[in-house]
Amino acid sequence: MRYIFLTCILHLGGVYFMAASETLTSPDMTSYVHTYYPKAYVVCEEYFAGMNADQIDGALTELMSVLGDKIWFYFQNEKKGFTLGEYWENVIEQCRIIASFLQRTRVNPDDKSIIPKDLSFHEELLGFNDGVPLLSYFKSEGKRGHYDFYAFYFDYLVKMFNEGIRFQLISQSYRYERRMERVMAKLRGSLYESRYQEVITRGKELISLLRQRLGLEDLYLQLDQANGWDKDETEKKS
Repeated sequence: MRYIFLTCILHLGGVYFMAASETLTSPDMTSYVHTYYPKAYVVCEEYFAGMNADQIDGALTELMSVLGDKIWFYFQNEKKGFTLGEYWENVIEQCRIIASFLQRTRVNPDDKSIIPKDLSFHEELLGFNDGVPLLSYFKSEGKRGHYDFYAFYFDYLVKMFNEGIRFQLISQSYRYERRMERVMAKLRGSLYESRYQEVITRGKELISLLRQRLGLEDLYLQLDQANGWDKDETEKKS
């Protein structure tokens, strides 16, 4: 087991536990990730969509091996000249796309196949869209690749949260703290849960201190009452 520490300012951040893949991934997927600049939409629509549930879990671990060990490879040919801070939001957007796929995908638990999202009206009436949410299947089968993915996603949200705290950008910190909470919900029951829950708690404390410093005591209430503020269905609780 490898450990990758993502150190963030203000003592926020997490430990990324990298587990060995238990499932072989598609050779084409492996070749794509290690040869080209991976793009989340291509990974989801061209590769994940053609795999079964266990292969997707293994593929998530495969993808995390690239993102965790050499994030620069995702964006350019060599590490020289790469500045990670310039790509934080890019990484988060790539994670959001993958999270959206995982959230909406359903699986047939009998043969582990992915249920097509474009079923005809008659197929839906006949019950061909039955199945279980992919994330629920992962949890029931004790899979861990999705936990590695959501932990990685969480770590980059923390980076943007910390940037907001550092530069006293209260709206940015609040926005990313809410997204951290939604991603945290996906990590319940994992090795990451206790450590990342501490990060959430500390984040709330830092926002409270920043509100006091800026004289914005009622900011949380105002933002909570704003209908649909920062609503992101791809990170909603399952």
